[in-house]
Order: sequence, then structure tokens, then C-alpha cells
Amino acid sequence: MKCLYLILILLFVSCGVNEEPDVIPKDKMLKIMEDVFLIENHYQLSYGSPSVYKVSLDSSYTQLLKSHGVSKKQYEESFTYYAHKPETLLDMQHEIIANLNRKRNGL
Repeated sequence: MKCLYLILILLFVSCGVNEEPDVIPKDKMLKIMEDVFLIENHYQLSYGSPSVYKVSLDSSYTQLLKSHGVSKKQYEESFTYYAHKPETLLDMQHEIIANLNRKRNGL
């Protein structure tokens, strides 16, 4: 009987709800965040005021996320997930900057 209880408890625990959302893997998220950074930078340099380019920027985001095969909701949830891990997000931002510098320098 004790064995049956143990099996039921193990089964219950193993079938528990996964609290982690459908998070985009870190490597893929880095690529998306880098592309987002480049798009935002382009619009800011080209048009200056965010109110002028809001609609175009939103359209660019939609196309970008589609090209990476993720939804806006999945990107936002993933960004929130990483934002709740400040050290991880900071490391990711440093990695993006280093990668863009390498690209700029042709390395």
C-alpha cells in the first residue's frame, strides 16, 4: 500500500504544471533582440521622433517576429522571463553589443 502511495505521489509531481512559459531559447532570443535593436536604431536615426514612426515600427516588428517564427505574445513573454533574470538579461545585452561590434569591424 505504501508503494502505491509513493507511485501516486511521484506521478502527481511529474505531471505537475510547468510554471515556465513557452520561453524562446536564449540563442534564438539573442538573434531576435539584436534584430529589434537594429530596427529601433534605424527608425530613431531616420525619423527622430517615436510618434512619427510608431506604425511603421510596429509593422517592422511584426515582420521580424514572423521571420523568426515567433508570435508577438511569445516574444513579449520571453522578454519578460529574461527581464526577471537581470544578470542573464545583462549578459545577453553585452553579447549583442559584442556581436554587433564584431560585425561592424568585419570580424
